[in-house]
Amino acid sequence: MGCASSTPVVPDLPATPSNIVQLLPGSASDLKESCVELLTTSFCGTSAAAPEGLLNWALDPSCSVDEDPSKPLKEEPSAERKKHFRWLVNFIFDLALPHGGCFAVMKDGSPVAVTIAFPPSSRHLHVASMCYTMGRMGDMPAGISGGDAGIRNNEVHKECAPAPHWYVNMIAVDPKCQGQGLGKEMLGWVLQCADHTHHPTYLETFGPRNVGYYEKKGFAIKKQEPIKTSKGDLTLHGGPAAMVRA
Repeated sequence: MGCASSTPVVPDLPATPSNIVQLLPGSASDLKESCVELLTTSFCGTSAAAPEGLLNWALDPSCSVDEDPSKPLKEEPSAERKKHFRWLVNFIFDLALPHGGCFAVMKDGSPVAVTIAFPPSSRHLHVASMCYTMGRMGDMPAGISGGDAGIRNNEVHKECAPAPHWYVNMIAVDPKCQGQGLGKEMLGWVLQCADHTHHPTYLETFGPRNVGYYEKKGFAIKKQEPIKTSKGDLTLHGGPAAMVRA
């Protein structure tokens, strides 16, 4: 039995600023690789920069300062940890790329901020098909599994954003360029796209610092609750937050 490919859903966009590029399957391979590396480094975290909290908790709940997944790591990330996050980033990046919602802020010819977003669609573009997933299992690092948390996230997503919307799946700034307003610029562009298409924007985040940041950008918490799984619970800070900007 063959696998049907997902038909791209390319959004109608406003004029792209000169320092922002849209990433597509035909984009230069070195640019795409640089974006994957930036996202991997940011989401993986270091002893000085916090990782992505929910993924960090799913991989190793005790690796961060104060046992808080939203805080920096206790020590520099291992090669195995970096491999884990690179696989996850590549999985989502390649899934999203055909749909035209991936962008990078450029400076001196290199990406300094990147987002992976899924444009509005009646289909759940962010949910990988069985064929897509099976095709990537050969190089899947040990320990990667959506499991109970993945199922819970998909259910919350459907509940909080049932109509077509922009979904900001990943957004990151080069750790060397933090504090320059680049995250604000990257998110601002996605929100400008959402305003242009007249759709709400949805994202998930974890930790009071992130929740407060997105609230300042017009997002409101639609649902926040602890995650309870067969492998453990995430109750700190009230659990992850599903947020929507109308």
